[in-house]
Amino acid sequence: MDKKASLGIGTLVIFIAILIAVAVVAYTIMQTHSTLSARSYESFTESKKSMVTKILPEKLVGESISPHSVQEFVLTVTSAPGSKPVEMNDSILVITSMGKQVSLTYGGDECKKNNSDGFNTIAAEELGEVRSADGRFFTGFWIINPTLRNLKIDIDGDRINDSIAACDIVPDNPCPEPYNGSYLQFSLSRDGPLYVPLLTTSGTLGHLVAGANGRFNVTDVPIGDYGLLSMYRTSANNGGQISFLDTAVNINLRGHVITLDEDIDRDRADDRLYINDTHVFLDLSNQSAPLVYPLGVTLTGGNLINLAQSINDGIDRGDLTISGTTTDAHVIESDLTFSIVPEDVDTGYFSAHHIGKGMWTKTHMFQEKEVIELCFETSVPVNESEMGQIQFMSRNGYPTQVEFLTPDVISTSFITLYP
Repeated sequence: MDKKASLGIGTLVIFIAILIAVAVVAYTIMQTHSTLSARSYESFTESKKSMVTKILPEKLVGESISPHSVQEFVLTVTSAPGSKPVEMNDSILVITSMGKQVSLTYGGDECKKNNSDGFNTIAAEELGEVRSADGRFFTGFWIINPTLRNLKIDIDGDRINDSIAACDIVPDNPCPEPYNGSYLQFSLSRDGPLYVPLLTTSGTLGHLVAGANGRFNVTDVPIGDYGLLSMYRTSANNGGQISFLDTAVNINLRGHVITLDEDIDRDRADDRLYINDTHVFLDLSNQSAPLVYPLGVTLTGGNLINLAQSINDGIDRGDLTISGTTTDAHVIESDLTFSIVPEDVDTGYFSAHHIGKGMWTKTHMFQEKEVIELCFETSVPVNESEMGQIQFMSRNGYPTQVEFLTPDVISTSFITLYP
């Protein structure tokens, strides 16, 4: 009996041991499965993450702005299938070439260089020849009537003074309809007549009539691309003319106003510059009045200028430099140094222009399967046989990188640099 009991107990022990072994094996298998599942999910997640942030380069084209070099570029990219939207306002474009690195943020959807909705890289700007607006005749006894009168200012830059006339109410005296009675005619010796409206404070056209109905208030109205006109009066002494006898009459003519390439005050609007015989006027778009800097001389010809001025409107915006000796009166010639170096050189804006596929539902969002052109420029021209690198980086994606080598000879306007 004891022998049978011992045998039964031994069998039970063996059975329990088998159960424990099976349980251990089962637990090990379950743990292994769980670990493999977690790793598989992690790999899937990483794979999906890389997929939704993938931006693929398709083509890089450079444009030759100056001989034997390229400076403006268009990089065509597309988003991979399954991509999540890329927010352009959270993206940067970095270009490395010619020993410089330029870092650009999103500026708009126009593939053209401007300071509003296109691309622009902030760089030093050399202005070339700048002519003074001094020599105007609006002093003492003066009348602007339908007879052309010499302005004593060369507006269109051909070194011949131009003329002005008031457009009489009668057509073709001297102005055709619809300019008669409400415009001034600037007769330019090179580019012919330009018509400037006499506007009221409400923006409607004024009239060259006598009395209070002849009032107007014009502020910085362009004379083509050549200058700006500001003038006002509250009442006219006679119809068909503007004269020193009018009530509260004031006229200010600024010839050769230069629209700067660079956005000095970084407000995405054009800034302007002009001079007279004694001062430089820097008209920043974020200011109600221009910054004024003395030349230190009067432009009578043969003048040595040595101006080094910090540009500051409450914030340091850069430096203005004019140096050299003038030859003629009322002009700073192109062989002098006349430059502006903005504070934020080698920064600026790229633009993103939708060209097809997908739906460009938001101008600042890069959606799945879309194709866009990233438009930008370097701060200096990239010469022949030079290497460069472009990186596009977004907050929710991996960098897209393109390297290029300019050809040994650049002889065409557009050069394909990738692939």
